Amino acid sequence: MSPSVSAVVEAAVDLAWRPLANLSPPSYGARLEAHRRLIAALRRIGPVRDPEPELAYVIAAARRVALCSFANRMGPPYYDRRAAVLQLRGCLAVWERSIQ
Repeated sequence: MSPSVSAVVEAAVDLAWRPLANLSPPSYGARLEAHRRLIAALRRIGPVRDPEPELAYVIAAARRVALCSFANRMGPPYYDRRAAVLQLRGCLAVWERSIQ
């Protein structure tokens, strides 16, 4: 795995396991920073050549999460973000099992 793809996976893991509920301002800042780190890592990877299927799903799910709003509000942005993060968690679990 290239270092840039490894950085995406690391940022995705960091963001995926943070709380999904609306947070107090100190916790919200950490989650927002994790979101920015994921976006920056995704910008650096470019096209990934022939990744294993499980890794391709992780990258696709990370891209969906990066497109979500991490604003601290309820309504459709919250539910869209929640669904995308839950999907990313599932993809990460399958990928981790595949590399063991």
